[in-house]
Amino acid sequence: MAAHYTRERSKYGTLSGSIIIWPVEFVSPGNPNSPDSIAALPAGYLRCNGAKYNAKDYPSLAEICGTGQNCKFTKFDENNEPLIQLGDDEFVVPDLGSKYPKPTSGGDTGVYNNIIEETQAGLFIKRSGIGITATSNVGEVADVTYSGKFVIPSQTIPLKGKPSWTWGTNSYTDEEAVDAIAIHPHMHFSSTNRVRIKPKSAATGGVIPLDDINYLANAGTINPQYNGTAFVGFGTGVGEIGGFVNPGFGSGYVAFGGTYSSSLITTRKFTVTLNFTGYTLLTVTAIVGNDNNGGERPNDVGEGIFIYWPDGSKSTDPILPSRQESGLSLSSYDTQYASWLSQTLPIPAQWQNGTHTIEFRQVVVSTGDPAGAEQDTTVTPPGNGNCFDMCGIVRVGFSGGFTEDTTLTGGTNDTPTGTTYFDTASTIDVSKWLDATKYGGGGGGGSAGSNQPACWAIASGTLSGTATPTTQVITPIPFPITQYTVYFNFCDSGCSFSSLKCYCLLANGVTYDLSQNWFGFDGTRFQNYQSGLGICSSTSSNGVSWGQSGTAPATYQTGKAGVPIDWKGSPLSDVLPLNSNITELESFPQAKNVATETEEVDITGDPTIHNHKIVVTREDHTFAIVTDSLLLEPDALNTTIQLTPSTVASINSASSPFIVLEYLIKI
Repeated sequence: MAAHYTRERSKYGTLSGSIIIWPVEFVSPGNPNSPDSIAALPAGYLRCNGAKYNAKDYPSLAEICGTGQNCKFTKFDENNEPLIQLGDDEFVVPDLGSKYPKPTSGGDTGVYNNIIEETQAGLFIKRSGIGITATSNVGEVADVTYSGKFVIPSQTIPLKGKPSWTWGTNSYTDEEAVDAIAIHPHMHFSSTNRVRIKPKSAATGGVIPLDDINYLANAGTINPQYNGTAFVGFGTGVGEIGGFVNPGFGSGYVAFGGTYSSSLITTRKFTVTLNFTGYTLLTVTAIVGNDNNGGERPNDVGEGIFIYWPDGSKSTDPILPSRQESGLSLSSYDTQYASWLSQTLPIPAQWQNGTHTIEFRQVVVSTGDPAGAEQDTTVTPPGNGNCFDMCGIVRVGFSGGFTEDTTLTGGTNDTPTGTTYFDTASTIDVSKWLDATKYGGGGGGGSAGSNQPACWAIASGTLSGTATPTTQVITPIPFPITQYTVYFNFCDSGCSFSSLKCYCLLANGVTYDLSQNWFGFDGTRFQNYQSGLGICSSTSSNGVSWGQSGTAPATYQTGKAGVPIDWKGSPLSDVLPLNSNITELESFPQAKNVATETEEVDITGDPTIHNHKIVVTREDHTFAIVTDSLLLEPDALNTTIQLTPSTVASINSASSPFIVLEYLIKI
């Protein structure tokens, strides 16, 4: 059917195969194939980018461009080989990217010109992008200057070569004679081994440790004797008189206090005979009461169990201390002593050999359960007057023992000489401790050690003698009015230094203004009360400050009680021991000097002429030079860069905004 050409063209635009130029803005990221760029193209057109299409999809355009080998716009490489393989029903559109069409004769239709470019390196590449000519705007040479400094790191440089030494003929030194005054001996031409220190044993070093020994408290081998004590069966482990519980061995224990007597026995003794040979520590498995474990707690100083040695001397420290002797809090004391545990005490050196008889002794200082005391306030039931300050011993024995090793390398049993030493002696400067205990407020706060409440209590006690309540008649008869003055907020007259249970440590005395607020407590006060005609009233509501001062004396000076001494007996008043020097042990050397007499050697001539053989093992050396790191100034450093612009007329990317003129072909 006939159609009007102008009318049909108005429906579809240009005719199939018509090429138009269409401006498109290059948007980020600057890719012509992006969806944004494609969306900006008009409908009914394909881009002239050399793309391949199927003739069935665009039959009119395929008829114009040609299909298969007859396609007019096939591109060829430098070897005249097609760049895109086409089927018989396929065609490519013209590739006009970065190109332009020009009029030509019919025989030259569809030919691409100038699409291959030779680089400066002699390589052939396909041109793409927008054709440009690159030129340098700084010339052909650019000079580079430097600022700052270069860091040259340390270097380790191995040394080459083989260092060597010479040491005489056949590894022997030259001959020489010993000077007449040279007395140091040495040996020649001997295959024997000579040492100055001879170990006592090749296996053990001279002594063999002994196993710990334990004897039940009623064992006949230790000949137990009870005086004021008794061997009793195990109890319930409850309350103050129930007796101590079974530790898992033995049939009973030696009781220091308990129901075995209805009346109080103040001196309680337990005597045993033991072979001490080779041991340094006496051990007991013992327990103390804590008011809840079957016995009443021993609290006061002197109520611990001490050892009386064979000569009648008393051990310096108790093997089982009372609460106050231990210096521990109630909870810490009960944890360490109120259950069956092993306790030790060093054996003096004179009793470390042979069989000896020793005595465990406790002396009861006080009894009763007054309110506020450290023990249970429950009164001990009547008829149990001996159930105070109870302790128990279930085993005695030894530890820290050794014996001589008779398997000596020299064939003789040399007896080592022991040296007594103290087990601990760590200290700190006492002035540092006192400086760290300065009180931060109140009068006298700058004095070293003033931040000790016990010091304030002692100073308050020194004042108490002048603070006795006073009485005076301030109006005469017939209407007498009596005024009473009462002092408070400091220790009473019973607060003497000797009666205090808590002391303070001072290298010098500290004077306290007792009217000031100390440790959160109000200072000393007094109040006047007046009485007359049966009426008593006070002259003030809260008391009036009593501007007095008191002094806590120095307690930590040479010669003062409680100041420790070192192993030489010198006082340690300038330091504080972190551990007290009470553990006395004996150290034994493991080697001794050995000397051997030899007969004279009959040698003619000068017997001192000799030489020495030197044995040298040669190995590869590892000598190297290690350099120091340094900073290098760049003043003399110049760099010249030769600039040669590329002659390839192409650019592969462009930044937006950029206007690209797209070539489009009508479908």
